[in-house]
Amino acid sequence: MSFKEFWWTSALSALDTRDSQSHVLTRTVRSGLVTGVPPEEVTTFNLVRRLTNRRSAAGGTAVALHSRQLEGGNKSVGRVGSGIDLEIAVQVDPHTWYDLVLQAKRFNPETGTYDHWSSSQNTQMTRWATAHHRKTPGMLLYNTMTPPFPANGQHSDLFLACCTQPKRRHGWRWPGKSPANEFTLPDERSPLAVSIVHDPSLLSLDKPSPDEIAAGAYPWECLFCPGVGPLLGMEQDQMPGWAMELLTLVEGADQDPRALDALDEDAEDRAAMSLVLALGPDEAV
Repeated sequence: MSFKEFWWTSALSALDTRDSQSHVLTRTVRSGLVTGVPPEEVTTFNLVRRLTNRRSAAGGTAVALHSRQLEGGNKSVGRVGSGIDLEIAVQVDPHTWYDLVLQAKRFNPETGTYDHWSSSQNTQMTRWATAHHRKTPGMLLYNTMTPPFPANGQHSDLFLACCTQPKRRHGWRWPGKSPANEFTLPDERSPLAVSIVHDPSLLSLDKPSPDEIAAGAYPWECLFCPGVGPLLGMEQDQMPGWAMELLTLVEGADQDPRALDALDEDAEDRAAMSLVLALGPDEAV
């Protein structure tokens, strides 16, 4: 289930970014007016809402928690913030789960780098992930259709993972929407708008360019490649504990809304966005 759903959210993200760069200007201190790339938190929120919508429509389980205020902690009450933009648990078959914590960074066409990529912040993320029993820390990257990234229909050698190379950027239609647009996924086509990096050696960089991280970055739908299976070292055989807790609390709130108060008791365990996507009881695997 996951490959097409993640492919689709990346495609819509590409269109969001394209439209923002076409119609929205951002006023900056140093450069004046520049074309507007959506803020990281906006893109992350849109990815989460689209994934939950698709999971629910397919008959699966989808729960998202938005806790942006908790991400940074609160010094006045001694609450330690996670600093994590997105934690995500995804079930790809009855015995395989992914558990990731991610920092979201957007590419800045003006500088040609991921400006806010910080090695010190990534060290904090890694320590938090270890302390709170999360499986895999990494970077969630939002890319543009400006160089060095390709425009729709063009090919690219960036962020390819292990499938067909080079990839052709194709993200303006949902795969399989009509016979004329039927995809046999995975293939050479990818939206290339959202990428993943989890190589520890790359997390130690500051403000890298796409070329500097190309060897360890890949389209985020490739996490769930049906051609090669889960990427080694990132999967586990049961639902992560934090995800089970979130599902239990949300389901309990149907009977007693006070159940959600328990989320405040371990606030430092929360990312800005927490997302659980699970198979439904009637879904074919």
